[in-house]
Amino acid sequence: MVDLRYSFSCYKTREGFFGTCARKEDDMSSYKEGQVHLLMEALERKGWTGEDLTLLGQFGDRNILRPILYGDASVAYLLDLSKPPKLPFLGASVLKHEVGEIGPIELCSDNLYIGGKKVEIFLSEGQNEVGGIYGHKLREELEGGSRALLNSNLLDYLYKYPELYPEHWKQNEQGGQLDITSWGSLFQGGESQVFVRFMYWRNGKPCTGHHCLKSNFNRFKRSACLET
Repeated sequence: MVDLRYSFSCYKTREGFFGTCARKEDDMSSYKEGQVHLLMEALERKGWTGEDLTLLGQFGDRNILRPILYGDASVAYLLDLSKPPKLPFLGASVLKHEVGEIGPIELCSDNLYIGGKKVEIFLSEGQNEVGGIYGHKLREELEGGSRALLNSNLLDYLYKYPELYPEHWKQNEQGGQLDITSWGSLFQGGESQVFVRFMYWRNGKPCTGHHCLKSNFNRFKRSACLET
């Protein structure tokens, strides 16, 4: 049987899937037209969207997906830090969004790990002072430091999968609310005010909110970042 190399493009109509096939001498792809056709049909039956396929194509680490596909993975949670953030309120716009990668997230010994790196809830020295630290000053400190600030996609993922929420994040040392802020994403609202999203635990479930950087941040408002 002659092994031909093809480029294949597939599109869908009401009657089904159709594609065009063109030989490319320098294309080393081993995918066959029939394989692509069957894959598209199977993904559609499982409810995959065009956005899902785009993200799958952008995902670069095959070694993370293989254990899940072959049933050998102990943890099947994948956090996408690359997609656009959700807005905290109507009329808000994205001021900053530090794009990350798609990678595994897991809870181990009540600590959260992303891509094998521990998530730290950082406390600035200024937050221990009476009255805390001004939000814009804290932002300057965090952005000028060496810590990798996590974006707000983490908050939305923990909201969706509360079983990953660490116990020691659920309350502060006094038994009250502990805010976990995501400084990797910042938003702008009316009168050019800047906001950062946060998450907290209440009544047995995660909740989200947003702080204005014109307010002060005390020791009960921690910053989510990857441990260095």
